[in-house]
Amino acid sequence: MREGVPAEYDWLEEDVEDHGFMASATRPGPYHRRNEDVALLSATASGWPVLIVCDGVGSNPLAAEAARDAADAVADHLAEIGQPRLSDLAAAVLSGHRAANETGGERQPAGETTIALAVVSPGAVLVGNVGDSRIYAGTGAWMQQVSVDHATGPYTLTQCLGGGAPDPVPHLRKVELPDGGFVLVCSDGLSNCLWGGEREPRLRASSPAEICAALIRRADERGATDDATLAVGTVPARPSPRVP
Repeated sequence: MREGVPAEYDWLEEDVEDHGFMASATRPGPYHRRNEDVALLSATASGWPVLIVCDGVGSNPLAAEAARDAADAVADHLAEIGQPRLSDLAAAVLSGHRAANETGGERQPAGETTIALAVVSPGAVLVGNVGDSRIYAGTGAWMQQVSVDHATGPYTLTQCLGGGAPDPVPHLRKVELPDGGFVLVCSDGLSNCLWGGEREPRLRASSPAEICAALIRRADERGATDDATLAVGTVPARPSPRVP
């Protein structure tokens, strides 16, 4: 148990989902009654891995629901496309925005969430984000941020999905990576705790699942106060098998 954290809020076991070539992990913050982050692993119609992380905006009562609905909508959209282009990622993000707006129904304010996603293909990764959830890409020993923070400071977003706001403008980018390269998608609860500012990760583990488990444990050791979530994928030399 972490010092100073009540037993009922102490989660030491990370929830790691492992598909070999991609994995995800998440843990709620020590004082959160529920996890408002979502990590979703999926695939395109041709089997390209899709990694999605949504971070529900904590000030919104439907944060967790908005994050889940947006992630599901984005995954469903990309599942119908064989080999997506950046324009397809933009359309998928807008479908997530609409899903978040519909979370509250007619009687409640619309839910709000950030999103970061990556589609992994041989030799390249397509990435997109809205809000301050981040994406890093590189060889593992060397990683760089390839997303853009839509925020003026901590907890001050300039755009997100849902909230009844106009359609967001996602940051989109194609990143060339060698076979065996890594892409890491995460919520700000992880990036702020581990790397903060302009520092960037160095991945020492060899597999996506090992990376996810190691980074969640490191965030726990450093006293992460927010939900911490990430998804990691490797760049294949040939099309990857479908996610079960």
